[in-house]
Amino acid sequence: MTRVLVVDDDLSIRKVMSQILVTLGYSVVTAQHGLDAVAVFCSEREHIDLVVTDLRMPVMDGYETVDRIRKVQPAARIICMSSNSAQSYPAGTTFLAKPFTVQAVQDCVGKALLDPP
Repeated sequence: MTRVLVVDDDLSIRKVMSQILVTLGYSVVTAQHGLDAVAVFCSEREHIDLVVTDLRMPVMDGYETVDRIRKVQPAARIICMSSNSAQSYPAGTTFLAKPFTVQAVQDCVGKALLDPP
């Protein structure tokens, strides 16, 4: 089963994203900020197929999170979320605008998993 790490400082976003992903058939692990996400990713990297992270978070933002995860696993598949659709996002990641729909999550996750890392 595909395992997804969901990273967002907003508990309601983490819960909604997790519920959507579980409904779509994915296994989910969560983190509340980037520093936590990097620790989870490092301890479980063989079991995490995709990271979905917010870009704006306290403690460690999504940009630094992506950078640190890529240092551990350069080919990591990553989706970056933001409510600012004009915001730039790290190269080699897929973008998901907030608020999102179930269909948008399904399409974005499918694209991220199919695109070459």
